[in-house]
Amino acid sequence: DDYQGNCVAFLRKDSKGKPLAVLCNFSPVHREGYRLGVPDPGRYECLLNTDDPRFGGEGRGDQGELTTTYTPCHDQEQSILVDLPPMSALIFRCSRKFPPRRKNAAGQAPDKAAGAPVKAAGKPNSKAPAKAKAKRAPKAQEAPAAEPAPAKPRRGRKPKARG
Repeated sequence: DDYQGNCVAFLRKDSKGKPLAVLCNFSPVHREGYRLGVPDPGRYECLLNTDDPRFGGEGRGDQGELTTTYTPCHDQEQSILVDLPPMSALIFRCSRKFPPRRKNAAGQAPDKAAGAPVKAAGKPNSKAPAKAKAKRAPKAQEAPAAEPAPAKPRRGRKPKARG
């Protein structure tokens, strides 16, 4: 994988057939924000961190769940950012899957930055004004306007007489 950084990442399966993402750092360098490609979108928990104090480590590395982003890495469509301690191995498992992204007619996922395809005007998620959307019929074909309804009397207090 990352021969210059002395890191290796690979996938395995647990006894139930669920994928496990394994990440090993064979260098003495602490790597914050190391990107790891994962097979499913969702939240990932760290099952094993060899830098944990229980194993004689210093307790560095991710302790909570990590959420995927749609940034391709390691031949996967989504990835997580990992705090990778030096001389350690980490194993991650998906604890909560998210629904997969919808794809357009060309089979590609929409751009994650825009959130939707870019309109002809060049602005993402722009909507045309209501006036431009509504087309009016020519005036000659319009029906005559109906007479306005008579005004209803106002309810409430009567005005005070000034004297």
